[in-house]
Amino acid sequence: MLLGVIQAWLASFAPQAPTVCKTEWEGKIETVVEPGKIWRVGHNATFWFARSDSSADFRPGDWVKVIDRQGLTLFIEPLEDSEQ
Repeated sequence: MLLGVIQAWLASFAPQAPTVCKTEWEGKIETVVEPGKIWRVGHNATFWFARSDSSADFRPGDWVKVIDRQGLTLFIEPLEDSEQ
């Protein structure tokens, strides 16, 4: 019983995933986890793992557009220079 209460309490502090289905938002590549496949993206003081269907090779400091989310994984594409 106590374990369930503690788990529920801890779950209340879990970061909530942003809604990206209706609105696109921008993030910044913080770390390359697996080159060409997985990155860590920062947005509003939170960090997310990200993947991309594009052939872009993102580097730390690059700004990206978040186009979708599946669970805790974001899907990103390059941010056009004119949008920065």
